[in-house]
This record gives sequence, C-alpha cells and structure tokens, in this order.
Amino acid sequence: MGIAGGLFLAQQSTGSTALAYFGPQFFELLVGAGDRTLLLTGIFGAIKVVACLIFVVFLSDRFGRRPLLGGGAAFMAVCMIATAVVVKTYPQPEDGTVTSSGMATVALIYLDIIAYNFSWGPLPWPCASEIFPTRIREPGVAFGVGSQWLFNFVWSFSTPYIQQSLGWGTFLLFGLLDVVIVGFTYFCLKETAGKSLEEINGMFDRVDPDAEHGWKDLNCDAASHVSAERHQDAQIDAESVSKHRTAHVESTAGQS
Repeated sequence: MGIAGGLFLAQQSTGSTALAYFGPQFFELLVGAGDRTLLLTGIFGAIKVVACLIFVVFLSDRFGRRPLLGGGAAFMAVCMIATAVVVKTYPQPEDGTVTSSGMATVALIYLDIIAYNFSWGPLPWPCASEIFPTRIREPGVAFGVGSQWLFNFVWSFSTPYIQQSLGWGTFLLFGLLDVVIVGFTYFCLKETAGKSLEEINGMFDRVDPDAEHGWKDLNCDAASHVSAERHQDAQIDAESVSKHRTAHVESTAGQS
C-alpha cells in the first residue's frame, strides 16, 4: 500500500500537474504577461498528447519501469532547477519583451513535460496494478487511485499559494522534489516489467528463501528423528512380543 501511495505522491510532486493546471501563471513568470502565455499553454498541452502517444506506441514495452522512472525524474530535476536558475539570474523585463533566456526556459518546460509523459505520467498506473498479490490487488489498486486524486487535490489547491510566495523558487521546489523521487525510485521500487505475477509476488514476499530452506531442513530432520524413534519402538515391541510367545510356548511344553 505504501509503495502504491508513494508512486502517485511522486507523480503529483513532479510539478507537471501544477504546470498543466496553472500553465498561464507559470509561463507569465518566464515570458511576462499577455496572450502569448495562452498560446504557450496550448502548445504545452499538444506536446503532452504527442509525447504520451509516442511513449505508448514505441517505448512502453522496450524499457524497464525503473530506468524510465528514475531517468525521467532525474531529467525533470535538471529542467526545473535550470529553469529556476535562469529565471533568478535573468528576470523578465518589465516592458514585457520576450528575451532569449525566457524562450530557453520555455524550452526547458517543454522538455520537462516530455520527460514526464515518458515516465511518471503513464507508468505509475501499471506499476500500481503489478505490485499487489492477487488476493489484495483490487483494494490495493483502489487505494492507489484514491491517493492519486488526494495528492492531485493537495497540489492543485496549494500551487497558487506556493507560486505567489516563492515565485521562481517554485521551479526550484519541484526540481528538488524530483531529486527525492530519484531516490525513491532507486531504493523503493523493484523492476516488474516482463515478469509474471508469480515472479512479482515472489519479489515482494518477505520470507527469506535461505531461512525458508533452513526451516525445511529442520522439519526434515525432525521428521527423520521421529521416524527413527517410531522404528526403534516398533522393533522393541516386536522383540517383546517374540519373547512373550517363546515363553508361552516353553511353558505350554513343560506342562505337557
């Protein structure tokens, strides 16, 4: 459950959802106010659709889950941190002139959303359905989907306040969160691509194979010991019966 919730928390913390919801406000930080922010937001949405289509058709089954998730988060971190540095170093002129630095940051945002749709946009959904054993898959996936909408609400509600308070620092915040997501991918996620459900269940099984083997050996030894004791008892009983019969025969012969 924790991994499923973590997947969707990471998905919503990349900053891409905030960019999708508040694109004009973010582009205003990059190129100034005006109708061009709406145009840039429209291009942003079109790039999302095309990138997701390319991923589904050409990339979804060619690479593992962890490389795409880790690489995507790392690339997004670079894009976000670079955007924050450029916006801080070369602020937008007050007269609304579009500068080369402003267009560079727009390009970085577009690259960021491409990386998102190659990784954290689509992949948490199949990952969340693959990590649960069959007996709890339905409630597990339901928990993951519910957490996705919860974190979506949290970020969509808080982003305007964060942007108003931090300004260019909002990009830095998302960049640092992307760095944390790289660590989450490396330490918490296991590769599930191309594996059967039985193999995946074994990956998340908490029983140590060596310990399990040891218990099996112990059980075999105990069973062998019990069997030997029973065999010995049976031999003793057989000898006792044989002696009793011999004594009975001798007694009968003496009486005769």
